[in-house]
Amino acid sequence: IRQLAITLRSAVTNKKKKEADSVYNWQYVNSLHLWVGVLSDCDSCLQPLIYPLVQIMLGVVKLHSSPCHLPLHLHVIRLLLHLGEQTNKHIPLVHPLIGVLDFCAVQSRAPSTKPIDLSCVLRVTKGYKKTKAYQDGIFDMTYELLLNYCAQLSRSIRLGR
Repeated sequence: IRQLAITLRSAVTNKKKKEADSVYNWQYVNSLHLWVGVLSDCDSCLQPLIYPLVQIMLGVVKLHSSPCHLPLHLHVIRLLLHLGEQTNKHIPLVHPLIGVLDFCAVQSRAPSTKPIDLSCVLRVTKGYKKTKAYQDGIFDMTYELLLNYCAQLSRSIRLGR
Protein backbone atom coordinates (compact mmCIF):
# COMPACT_ATOMS: atom_id res chain seq x y z
CA ILE A 1 0.00 0.00 0.00
CA ARG A 2 2.90 2.31 0.73
CA GLN A 3 4.33 1.78 -2.76
CA LEU A 4 0.93 2.58 -4.31
CA ALA A 5 0.86 5.82 -2.31
CA ILE A 6 4.39 6.76 -3.35
CA THR A 7 3.58 6.16 -7.01
CA LEU A 8 0.40 8.25 -6.75
CA ARG A 9 2.20 11.07 -4.94
CA SER A 10 4.85 11.12 -7.65
CA ALA A 11 2.17 11.39 -10.33
CA VAL A 12 0.39 14.20 -8.47
CA THR A 13 3.51 16.28 -7.80
CA ASN A 14 5.32 15.88 -11.14
CA LYS A 15 2.30 16.21 -13.48
CA LYS A 16 4.18 14.48 -16.29
CA LYS A 17 2.64 11.96 -18.67
CA LYS A 18 5.16 9.29 -17.70
CA GLU A 19 4.27 9.68 -14.01
CA ALA A 20 0.54 9.55 -14.70
CA ASP A 21 1.04 6.44 -16.82
CA SER A 22 2.60 4.74 -13.80
CA VAL A 23 -0.83 5.06 -12.12
CA TYR A 24 -3.07 4.62 -15.16
CA ASN A 25 -2.11 1.05 -16.03
CA TRP A 26 -3.39 -2.44 -15.35
CA GLN A 27 -0.57 -3.29 -12.96
CA TYR A 28 -1.61 -0.47 -10.62
CA VAL A 29 -5.31 -1.28 -10.93
CA ASN A 30 -4.68 -4.98 -10.27
CA SER A 31 -2.62 -4.03 -7.19
CA LEU A 32 -5.59 -2.03 -5.92
CA HIS A 33 -7.84 -4.98 -6.69
CA LEU A 34 -5.55 -7.31 -4.75
CA TRP A 35 -5.54 -5.07 -1.67
CA VAL A 36 -9.32 -4.64 -1.82
CA GLY A 37 -9.63 -8.43 -1.83
CA VAL A 38 -7.23 -8.82 1.09
CA LEU A 39 -8.86 -6.11 3.20
CA SER A 40 -12.37 -7.32 2.37
CA ASP A 41 -11.66 -10.69 3.96
CA CYS A 42 -9.34 -9.54 6.74
CA ASP A 43 -9.54 -9.78 10.47
CA SER A 44 -9.25 -6.84 12.83
CA CYS A 45 -5.45 -6.58 12.67
CA LEU A 46 -5.55 -5.26 9.06
CA GLN A 47 -8.50 -2.88 9.56
CA PRO A 48 -6.22 0.20 9.96
CA LEU A 49 -5.08 -0.26 6.34
CA ILE A 50 -8.56 0.38 4.94
CA TYR A 51 -8.39 4.17 5.34
CA PRO A 52 -5.04 4.63 3.54
CA LEU A 53 -6.19 2.39 0.70
CA VAL A 54 -9.42 4.36 0.31
CA GLN A 55 -7.45 7.62 0.23
CA ILE A 56 -5.15 6.24 -2.47
CA MET A 57 -8.09 5.08 -4.55
CA LEU A 58 -9.87 8.44 -4.24
CA GLY A 59 -6.59 10.11 -5.24
CA VAL A 60 -6.48 7.99 -8.40
CA VAL A 61 -10.01 9.14 -9.28
CA LYS A 62 -9.05 12.79 -8.71
CA LEU A 63 -5.69 12.62 -10.53
CA HIS A 64 -7.06 13.48 -13.99
CA SER A 65 -10.59 14.48 -14.82
CA SER A 66 -10.21 13.86 -18.53
CA PRO A 67 -13.12 12.00 -20.17
CA CYS A 68 -10.53 9.68 -21.72
CA HIS A 69 -9.81 8.23 -18.26
CA LEU A 70 -13.40 7.69 -17.13
CA PRO A 71 -13.26 3.89 -17.56
CA LEU A 72 -10.40 3.78 -15.04
CA HIS A 73 -12.34 5.99 -12.63
CA LEU A 74 -15.30 3.65 -12.84
CA HIS A 75 -13.09 0.60 -12.23
CA VAL A 76 -11.72 2.24 -9.06
CA ILE A 77 -15.18 3.34 -7.90
CA ARG A 78 -16.41 -0.24 -8.35
CA LEU A 79 -13.52 -1.42 -6.15
CA LEU A 80 -14.38 1.21 -3.53
CA LEU A 81 -18.00 0.06 -3.50
CA HIS A 82 -16.91 -3.53 -2.99
CA LEU A 83 -14.55 -2.57 -0.17
CA GLY A 84 -17.23 -0.51 1.57
CA GLU A 85 -19.76 -3.31 1.24
CA GLN A 86 -17.45 -6.00 2.62
CA THR A 87 -16.03 -3.96 5.49
CA ASN A 88 -19.25 -2.11 6.45
CA LYS A 89 -17.48 1.23 6.01
CA HIS A 90 -19.07 4.28 4.42
CA ILE A 91 -17.02 5.65 1.54
CA PRO A 92 -18.40 8.89 0.05
CA LEU A 93 -18.71 8.30 -3.69
CA VAL A 94 -21.56 10.58 -4.72
CA HIS A 95 -19.29 13.40 -5.92
CA PRO A 96 -17.15 11.26 -8.28
CA LEU A 97 -20.25 9.53 -9.69
CA ILE A 98 -22.15 12.78 -10.25
CA GLY A 99 -19.05 14.21 -11.96
CA VAL A 100 -19.15 11.36 -14.46
CA LEU A 101 -22.87 11.92 -15.05
CA ASP A 102 -22.14 15.61 -15.72
CA PHE A 103 -19.78 14.53 -18.50
CA CYS A 104 -22.56 12.45 -20.05
CA ALA A 105 -25.03 15.34 -19.85
CA VAL A 106 -22.96 18.13 -21.40
CA GLN A 107 -20.98 16.44 -24.16
CA SER A 108 -22.02 16.84 -27.76
CA ARG A 109 -22.45 13.52 -29.48
CA ALA A 110 -20.53 12.50 -32.56
CA PRO A 111 -21.85 9.90 -34.97
CA SER A 112 -22.38 6.46 -33.56
CA THR A 113 -19.56 3.93 -33.69
CA LYS A 114 -19.13 0.35 -32.64
CA PRO A 115 -19.27 0.13 -28.84
CA ILE A 116 -16.32 -1.24 -26.89
CA ASP A 117 -16.40 -3.22 -23.67
CA LEU A 118 -15.51 -0.60 -21.07
CA SER A 119 -14.74 -3.26 -18.49
CA CYS A 120 -11.63 -4.16 -20.52
CA VAL A 121 -10.15 -0.68 -21.02
CA LEU A 122 -8.68 1.98 -18.76
CA ARG A 123 -8.73 4.86 -21.22
CA VAL A 124 -9.93 5.69 -24.70
CA THR A 125 -8.62 7.88 -27.49
CA LYS A 126 -9.60 11.53 -27.74
CA GLY A 127 -11.61 10.83 -30.88
CA TYR A 128 -13.62 8.04 -29.28
CA LYS A 129 -14.59 10.02 -26.17
CA LYS A 130 -17.07 12.10 -28.17
CA THR A 131 -18.95 9.18 -29.65
CA LYS A 132 -22.46 8.25 -28.65
CA ALA A 133 -21.42 4.65 -27.95
CA TYR A 134 -18.78 5.76 -25.43
CA GLN A 135 -21.03 8.23 -23.67
CA ASP A 136 -23.87 5.72 -23.47
CA GLY A 137 -21.51 3.06 -22.09
CA ILE A 138 -20.13 5.47 -19.48
CA PHE A 139 -23.65 6.51 -18.52
CA ASP A 140 -24.80 2.90 -18.13
CA MET A 141 -21.80 1.95 -15.95
CA THR A 142 -22.19 5.08 -13.82
CA TYR A 143 -25.90 4.53 -13.39
CA GLU A 144 -25.26 0.93 -12.27
CA LEU A 145 -22.62 2.05 -9.76
CA LEU A 146 -24.86 4.83 -8.44
CA LEU A 147 -27.68 2.33 -7.90
CA ASN A 148 -25.28 -0.03 -6.09
CA TYR A 149 -24.08 2.85 -3.93
CA CYS A 150 -27.65 3.82 -3.00
CA ALA A 151 -28.48 0.18 -2.23
CA GLN A 152 -25.42 -0.04 -0.01
CA LEU A 153 -26.45 3.14 1.81
CA SER A 154 -29.99 1.88 2.31
CA ARG A 155 -28.74 -1.32 3.93
CA SER A 156 -26.40 0.54 6.28
CA ILE A 157 -29.12 2.98 7.33
CA ARG A 158 -31.66 0.21 7.86
CA LEU A 159 -29.25 -1.78 10.03
CA GLY A 160 -28.24 1.27 12.01
CA ARG A 161 -24.52 1.12 11.19
